[in-house]
Amino acid sequence: MDLGLPTKITASSSRFGRELETFPIASKIHFDFPASNGRPPVKMTWYDGGLLPERPEGLENGRQMGDNDGGVLIVGDKNTLMHGVYGRNPQLIPESVHASTSAPARTLARSPGIYQEWIDAIKDRSKRTTSGFDYSGRLTETMLLGNIATIRASEHKVLEYDGSAMRFTNDEGANAYLDKTYRPGFGIA
Repeated sequence: MDLGLPTKITASSSRFGRELETFPIASKIHFDFPASNGRPPVKMTWYDGGLLPERPEGLENGRQMGDNDGGVLIVGDKNTLMHGVYGRNPQLIPESVHASTSAPARTLARSPGIYQEWIDAIKDRSKRTTSGFDYSGRLTETMLLGNIATIRASEHKVLEYDGSAMRFTNDEGANAYLDKTYRPGFGIA
């Protein structure tokens, strides 16, 4: 989807463990991504710790949402796509729409597995892995911004983020988590 970086992040969570350096038992994080390349804005919500979204309209009673490990709901204007962790078992909601829709043509190469990809990349540096760094950096940055929003959740504010400047524009306290001063001899080269 080439989302880029979120411009607004807000979170709510249970209390943290004994120290702030740990994580909350449960959290809910909202990310707002701006429109780009003809795509409208995208809202994404992350749930963990047993928190779940509302059952989507059209999901039949008794039908499991995602799989036992979690899952994803992609809510569109016309339909909702549901799948388990790692994209397992994609299904359209409701079942009648899923049954009447054919699978799209495969356009992406299938992975032989992460270990084989690693070996192949060592042997031939021109080979790309299916989980490339071209998007994983933005994905990691997005999730880390969610962590900061969770830490700052007690402030009950929407964090506004400028990805090109790599700074929050409305919360200096949140900016304090973006970089660190290292002791002499322990810096990053």
